[in-house]
Amino acid sequence: MTEKQINEQITLYIKGELSEEEEDLLWVEFLNDKRLFKKFQTELNLYDLFQNKNFSLNESDYRVEEPRGRYTPFYYTAAAALLLICSLYLYNVTGSGTEALAIDSIELSEMLGSNIYRDDESTVSETDREINRALAAALNGDTERAYTILTSLPAEQLSSANSLQIMFNKGILAYNIGNYDNSASYFSELTSLEDVPGYMTESANWFKANSFLKLGESGKAETVLHLIIDQNQIHSEDAKTVLKRLNESK
Repeated sequence: MTEKQINEQITLYIKGELSEEEEDLLWVEFLNDKRLFKKFQTELNLYDLFQNKNFSLNESDYRVEEPRGRYTPFYYTAAAALLLICSLYLYNVTGSGTEALAIDSIELSEMLGSNIYRDDESTVSETDREINRALAAALNGDTERAYTILTSLPAEQLSSANSLQIMFNKGILAYNIGNYDNSASYFSELTSLEDVPGYMTESANWFKANSFLKLGESGKAETVLHLIIDQNQIHSEDAKTVLKRLNESK
């Protein structure tokens, strides 16, 4: 799309007039170019000022149409933090058993997107586009469709980097739709492979431990939590807290 077309799509998106597929494509553009995402933020914020805070342009009949789309501050944070592997986790302690010690869901900002370069000489694989399309669908609130997109990608056409991205992202999405068996399986496979980036392995270990907690498999969860602590991984403090609570609950 040209920049003019993207600007038109942004306006239609804010009004809630895009189809799901059009929304996905627009989010892919945001993920490819942060400048476009900032334009979206600016227009949305301006809408909020005029619609909800009684600003005016000295035109008595000025009114912005009420949008039909759904927006939450989380989406802004998630897109801006797309490639950052850092989040704060809140524990749900209202339940019972090991499930209550696990995180409720995994922040979508943990998902990994494919780098897409926008210069005319670059070539972009269809797989990269689909990975980002799935990420866009997830950020737009359609977790199950994002999972379906990633699952439908032919394994024989994936590069090793793509395979790792997809496995990691599917683990996150599976967790968030409550499929903890699959989530644990994806993260277990990922952490068993060689040549996986350290940040990915460390996050996968933490998510795997939480998947085991959700499944009530406290022994497996303890093993992974001890590993995280012993190796001083990025979630070691979180792991210590969970392990302490797990021991107290026995």
